[in-house]
Amino acid sequence: MRQQAAPRALTDRKQHVLELLTGPGHLWLATAADSLPHLVPLAFAYGEGDLLMVTKPGTRSVRSLRDAGRARAALGDTRDVVLIDGTTTFFDPQAVTGQLGALLDTLPMGRRVPGSVGLRLRPDRIQAWQSMAEIGDRTLMSGGRWLV
Repeated sequence: MRQQAAPRALTDRKQHVLELLTGPGHLWLATAADSLPHLVPLAFAYGEGDLLMVTKPGTRSVRSLRDAGRARAALGDTRDVVLIDGTTTFFDPQAVTGQLGALLDTLPMGRRVPGSVGLRLRPDRIQAWQSMAEIGDRTLMSGGRWLV
């Protein structure tokens, strides 16, 4: 039987989450409308405390977000889970300047695709764990505030 590692300190888990967020990466974005769940992979950037994504305006995800205004993002894998729940808003990627504009330019769609729509997910809950030993203390953010 495989021995389970001791749980990481909450501050170490928070640091790990921030490292995952600030590096270039992809996430799974879960949305739901009319009781039909939808899950898609999207490239993201992290700026000003928000996850930023760019996609096409007619997608099922965009339609669901217009109705619900909430989403869940998942990063990592089954042994390094990060779940981020939050509210979503839309923005025009071409209108973003400065540091956020530079971040958007790192995304595959970036601001180069005419007619694209930006998605901003503002986290209000973040959970992270690597093993069953960390499940009990998996919530690192609640109500939009870091708990550690």
